[in-house]
Amino acid sequence: MTAPFDADHDFVRIADVCRVLGVPHDDWVLFWRWADELPAAKAVDELNSYVDVLVADRCRAPAQDGLSYLIVRDMTIEEIRAQVSAMVVTPSRQPV
Repeated sequence: MTAPFDADHDFVRIADVCRVLGVPHDDWVLFWRWADELPAAKAVDELNSYVDVLVADRCRAPAQDGLSYLIVRDMTIEEIRAQVSAMVVTPSRQPV
C-alpha cells in the first residue's frame, strides 16, 4: 500500500525538481501528474519522451541546470531517464 499523493507537499517537491532540471514552468503540472502516476507504463513512456526532448534541446543549447549537468557527465539517455524518474517519483512509491 502506498501513501496518498499529498498535493501541497508533492507539488512543492516537484516544483523544486523541475526548477533544478530546467523544466519550463508551464510543464510543471505534467511532472506533478507523472509523480502521481509512476510507475504506470503510460506515465513512464510519457516522462521518457519528454526527457528525450529536453535532452535534445540541451544538447543544442546547454543551460545552467541539472539536466545539462547530467548530459555533461556523459550519462546515457537511459541513465538520464532513470535519474529524472527517480527524482520525480513520489517517495512513498519508490521500491524498498
